[in-house]
Amino acid sequence: MLKPSFETSRDVERCTDYLASHDRVSYNELSSYLGRKVDGKDRYILQSARRRLERRGVVFVAEHGVGVVRATNGQIAKLSTDEPIRKIRRITNKARKREQFVNVQALSADERLMFYIGRVVVNAIGKNTLKSFRNQIKTEIERQGGEMPERGGGAMTLFQVAALPRHRG
Repeated sequence: MLKPSFETSRDVERCTDYLASHDRVSYNELSSYLGRKVDGKDRYILQSARRRLERRGVVFVAEHGVGVVRATNGQIAKLSTDEPIRKIRRITNKARKREQFVNVQALSADERLMFYIGRVVVNAIGKNTLKSFRNQIKTEIERQGGEMPERGGGAMTLFQVAALPRHRG
């Protein structure tokens, strides 16, 4: 009988419990505990367990070829900012390279309009991932005393930073 898709497998539960009780675990140690090859064909078990723990605020990072270790606060900060920015930058660069293959003349008026709008959005996103733009934001934060300035009850958004007079243009 098949189990419902929302039910967690016993191996994932065991892996989750094992990781939760350790700060550092090698792939070999975890594989022997589970009787499965978590750095091979059964890597989905480790991925699912890490995802379940992350929902609870427990983040593990991979040590290449060795295992996983509980992330420090600095590592979590980097995972939540630097990694996505790098990935978004790669995606926007790829999209800009693909633009050259679009025959704008062959597009209908509606398709052309949507293409131009999309191109502007992709370029704006790409610009906001540049190191120079992040340095401008850093300068503004330092000017505010090292804290992200509060506007309207919440943290200042990227749009609000970009709208500051010193960041236009």
